[in-house]
Amino acid sequence: MNRKIRIAYFDLFHSGWHEDYSINARKYGGGAIFPKWAKEEWSKPESNFEFYIFAPKRCWEHIDESLENKFCFQELPENIGQFLLNGGHIKNVIPNIDYFDIIMLGHTGVAINNSNCRPIQVHWAGFGRASDSHPFIPYTFLYGKNLSPAYPNQKTYPIKIGKPVSDVFIKNDKEDYIFICSSHDISKDSIPLAKECLKNNIKGIFAGIIQGDYKLLNYIDNKTTFFLGEISDKFKYELAKKARLSAFLGTCPCVFSLGVVEMLANGTPILRNNTNFNDWLEETIVDGYNGFIYNGKNFLECWNNAKNINQENCWKTAKKYSTKEMVLSFEEAIRFTIKDSKIQL
Repeated sequence: MNRKIRIAYFDLFHSGWHEDYSINARKYGGGAIFPKWAKEEWSKPESNFEFYIFAPKRCWEHIDESLENKFCFQELPENIGQFLLNGGHIKNVIPNIDYFDIIMLGHTGVAINNSNCRPIQVHWAGFGRASDSHPFIPYTFLYGKNLSPAYPNQKTYPIKIGKPVSDVFIKNDKEDYIFICSSHDISKDSIPLAKECLKNNIKGIFAGIIQGDYKLLNYIDNKTTFFLGEISDKFKYELAKKARLSAFLGTCPCVFSLGVVEMLANGTPILRNNTNFNDWLEETIVDGYNGFIYNGKNFLECWNNAKNINQENCWKTAKKYSTKEMVLSFEEAIRFTIKDSKIQL
């Protein structure tokens, strides 16, 4: 290799929701999970990658300059992001785009107009589906089982996404509460868990965002059950470390869950539904090993058994989905793209 691989990562969305690229994010957004850790790993002198994030200024307003690499950020004003979303050619706003080897983005169904430019465009599918890419984009990085291309000229490559997991096992002192942090809607369905907490007088802490008219707050009494709303990553990890049990009672197949990995990384077992989805959650959570199977009647049994779970088993499961494993998987995918597209370095 004659030089480092140069990657320009674009975050184009400026209205409403925006990602937080700080390590201790103040709000949850799965779209930042790869770039915010790539900026740390790829800023090291020994890295073979040169990485820049083009994003709105507010996306990095919580960056700790003493701890994080801020210098990879390139401010992308709202009007320029909108120009690119509307199909404007990238060279009109970033004349030196040919400096890069790869243009990468994670938006669903969006492509940048980079015709006749040097960089190859890559999409990583935040929901793990090839169809979430744009037909214009030649390479899509996927997590999950299904790597089948959705478009005639699309090539796919497997990657992992992940969360911070300690390199060595650390046993945590647990307290008597259940903790779940996620979006709350009918597909995640945390209301049954809140009902069980109220019925059995077990402390339940819920955090995240309530979607639509999902009625979780009807089961929050602020005596036994509590809803915290959005919380920082730092606070989330503190609660995860001490929780005796967490839960994912989804009512539809689960391709992957960063929240599950967060809990397992802290030695916290997962309560999951007894389903036949043949999905990632069923493959990952094994009854009595790193979690429990909820059949609608055995909640107290699972709760009582959670204090005896082997925390190291939970940690071992999570370690396969650490941020280090994630960045390494993206490195492999990028090298594949460089080789397959015959980019000269």
